Amino acid sequence: MMLTCRCGVKNYLDPYPFWNFKGRTRCAGCGAIYALELAGGAPVREPQPASDADAGDALLAGSVGEMRDKLGRLRDAGAGMVFIPSMFLPADPRPLLDRFMSEVVPAVR
Repeated sequence: MMLTCRCGVKNYLDPYPFWNFKGRTRCAGCGAIYALELAGGAPVREPQPASDADAGDALLAGSVGEMRDKLGRLRDAGAGMVFIPSMFLPADPRPLLDRFMSEVVPAVR
């Protein structure tokens, strides 16, 4: 699935046929937030622009401390898995993921 943002950036959303998702995503170019819903990997409706206020709980972003806090709250609420969409990662995500695994994850295990 392709989401073309109003800024012109084309965001590739993994179209796995087992995905059922209702939530928010952020444009990799300008950071605009879109609400989307997928059923069986296909869009239920076209992605719609959403406000930053609507996305506060849907995004794992910020400083190491902010991410630790958010993951801690999710863990305490019963979440057992967090999905990191590949569309927001740089071409070589290893340094970013290594830092995430070494600085953020140990605090919430």
